[in-house]
Amino acid sequence: MLIIFDLDDTLIDTTESFTPPLIKKAFDKMIANGLSLQNEKAAYLELIQLSAISQSSKIALSEFLEIHDQMHLLQIGIDAIYKNPCFAHGVKAYDNTLELLESLSQNHQLALVTRGEEPIQRKKLALSQIPEKIFSHILVTQEVSKKVCYQQIMLDLNFSPNLTLVCGDRISYDLTPAKELGAITVHIRTGRGLGNTGLKTDVDYTILNIGELKNIVHSIETLTPK
Repeated sequence: MLIIFDLDDTLIDTTESFTPPLIKKAFDKMIANGLSLQNEKAAYLELIQLSAISQSSKIALSEFLEIHDQMHLLQIGIDAIYKNPCFAHGVKAYDNTLELLESLSQNHQLALVTRGEEPIQRKKLALSQIPEKIFSHILVTQEVSKKVCYQQIMLDLNFSPNLTLVCGDRISYDLTPAKELGAITVHIRTGRGLGNTGLKTDVDYTILNIGELKNIVHSIETLTPK
């Protein structure tokens, strides 16, 4: 079986660990560039709350600035988060992630498809201590849909969609493109995956932590004709 993972909030803790400091950095940067607010403390809490339920920090910033009618500051906020982010608090893989990946890699092909800037995403992976060599393919994309990446990996490794499992936290970004190809999808409800991230009909399995994936893989293997 081919198992394709998302990175942020799937293998590593993003939303709970280093997103809040980056949101604060963006807020301060926008204030320094003229963001006008009646109550800065209340507005900051509002932005944090938007970030917690949005599919991305970019969307949260956009909604926040639209509410306050100051969309001209959007790029400043985006740059503060996504350009040269500081990982002073480290990057932590979820508990048992490495053990799970090592176990699955013994009998399955593993791949990683993640959205963002390639140097930054690879730095996160390195800091999390998840070795790149455990994945046969690592693709970093800035496209909204990961569909082309999934197709490329399946073609390269000669796997049909019904023997491909895709695991991610955001349904519309990670799982809907996989479901359109006919792949099996696993929604992990961590980080941004706790919010309304897409159509539930695009989800075959739902888990609360990455460790539950091993049982799902075993179940699929049992049901798949030899």
